[in-house]
Amino acid sequence: MIDIAEKLKNIDITNLMTKRVITVSDDQPLQEASKLMYQNNIGSIIILKSNDETEIESVPIGIVTERDIARIVGFASTFSPTMSISEVMSKPLLTTTTSSSLKEAADLMQQNNIRRLPVLDSKGKLVGFVTAKDILKSTMDILKKIIVEQDFMTLAF
Repeated sequence: MIDIAEKLKNIDITNLMTKRVITVSDDQPLQEASKLMYQNNIGSIIILKSNDETEIESVPIGIVTERDIARIVGFASTFSPTMSISEVMSKPLLTTTTSSSLKEAADLMQQNNIRRLPVLDSKGKLVGFVTAKDILKSTMDILKKIIVEQDFMTLAF
């Protein structure tokens, strides 16, 4: 019998992550971030800590999704398109690393009820992100391969 969980553990998250990540700094207005999301046809944007003289690399500190924007527009009594993106972002930011497997990323997303997961390298630099859709697609590809393998084994005996 083929162990699906074992196959998922063997898939490196870097093989399915999106490497092009759109970011904004935490002092940017909500409207600017929303415009970037629309222009790039993406459902989320990663928020970086504003760079100061002491930091060489910007650090990812939050995420804003379409759901966050809908919530703030619909329910905030003080909504303004010029409000800082840091007022809207989900934090703390849950992340995974390039050494994670598909199974580890999927487990983290499921446990925390999130659909997007930024990927950091060993130095904490943002190098990509993975979505629930990426994981579903990869899992479906594995299941298709397993079905083909099992059909082949059935025919062989």
